[in-house]
Formats: sequence, C-alpha cells, structure tokens
Amino acid sequence: MQTPPISDRALLLLLAAITALGPIATNLYLPALPAVREYFDASVAAVQATFSVSLIMFAIGILVWGPIADRYGRRTAVLCGLGIMIAGALVSLTAQSLHWLVVGRAIQAFGTATGIVVARAIVSDRYPIERMTRALAQLTMVAVLGNSLAPVLGGFIAAGFGWRAVFAVLVVTAVVIGFAAWRRL
Repeated sequence: MQTPPISDRALLLLLAAITALGPIATNLYLPALPAVREYFDASVAAVQATFSVSLIMFAIGILVWGPIADRYGRRTAVLCGLGIMIAGALVSLTAQSLHWLVVGRAIQAFGTATGIVVARAIVSDRYPIERMTRALAQLTMVAVLGNSLAPVLGGFIAAGFGWRAVFAVLVVTAVVIGFAAWRRL
C-alpha cells in the first residue's frame, strides 16, 4: 500500500518536531543536574560534563550530518540520527555510573544534531527561495520555543518521576517522531 504524498503543513510539522528534538533533548535534562549529582555523589564539575560533552558532540554532529545526508539521502540521515539519539538516551536511562551517563549524553547529542541540519536541507530542496525563508523561520521559531520550554518541562518530569524519567520521555518522543519520519518522510 502506497503512502500518499505528505502535505506541506504536515511536512513542516514533522520537520519542526525533528528540528526541536535536539534543543529539547539538551535542555530537558538541565533541571535534573542536581539530582544526578546527588545520585552519583559527584562534584558539580563532574556532573556538568554530562552537559558540556553533549554540546561538543552536538556541534560535531552538525558538521557530520550534512555530508551524510548528501551522500545517503535525507530520510536515511534522519532515521539514523534518531536511532543514534534513542540509543544514547537508552544508555543514559540505564547508566550505572556517571561515566556511562556522559557517554549516553554524547551519543544522544550526536544523533539529535541530524534534525537541525537535515530538516533545513529538506526545506531548501523542496521550496523556492521565498517559501524557503518562511519555512526556515518557522522551523527556527519552533526550535527556540522548544529550547525555552524544555527546562520547565524537564523540571516537572525530574521532580515528579526522577532524573531517569527525562530520558524515558526522550526515548518515547524520538520513537514517535522516528515512526512518523519512517512513514511519511
């Protein structure tokens, strides 16, 4: 059974979700830092490595995902990135040491970088310049909104269910977005 072509509105919604996942994954975790510090009985500097390393890997991912998307295709890059993000979130969710949490956050951040790069590439592939600028502005607005709201939501999740629940939410969210991308992208 052939899936009908995706509408412009649905495509932009899917690309917005893919784009926002990176900033949300980064900032949803921030309010959990004190709980992580207490859980692992670690120094502030050691726990902050979970954040710093993720920012570095996100930046590296931004450089890497463009050529991957050009060589293997946009859909393949998005699905691989989401798969890597899910793997990293699962490592973080099940981490038994701070070292493994840092590793999980690094993997997760590398995977989420695909959204920022590939969503913009898809928009530039699909739309003429005047429509492209409006679509890119909309994607940026969603990313900024996700960036702003994620710490608040992360605080509620961490306070209500513990710091590991942040990663469970990220896994579920990425699976839903991944399924939508697999079916409709």
